[in-house]
Amino acid sequence: MQLDFGNEKKVTRETQAARVAELFLEVIPTAMKTLRRELRSTPSANLTMPQYRILAHLYFEPANNKALAENLGVSLPAASRAVKSLVGRKLVESTQNLLDKREVRLRLTKAGQRKYELISEALKEGLTNRFEQLDAASVQQIQIGLSSIQSVLGKISIELDTNRH
Repeated sequence: MQLDFGNEKKVTRETQAARVAELFLEVIPTAMKTLRRELRSTPSANLTMPQYRILAHLYFEPANNKALAENLGVSLPAASRAVKSLVGRKLVESTQNLLDKREVRLRLTKAGQRKYELISEALKEGLTNRFEQLDAASVQQIQIGLSSIQSVLGKISIELDTNRH
């Protein structure tokens, strides 16, 4: 779906916002599908998309299974299974919280950090190759759009976090 406001005499703010929401809901799954395909085509990856997302989350901050499950949008048992696999591969280490034995803190091992960095670089290279096939104007439009999305989603995320507490 593309936003086309040229045929209408007057576009209300609500109509425009609804169209942007609809487009967003169409674009994000397509972007994730593209990223999954790139991940699968990266021979050194050998990870599922949820496992890669766990590495990405833990690369920037340690977490527990509950936080990871929430971040991934999966059940706690599903997140725990994915983490267990990564612990077995020595990409993630888990340590029990001394104050609360039920809580396990998770962080990347050095091997996990290297794996995340290598895969991220390979994904970036693959996507770069795809974007290089586009004309300069299209690449510029994508860059501007993604920068806007990043900015807006950052603000929405902060708002949602504030309202949650």
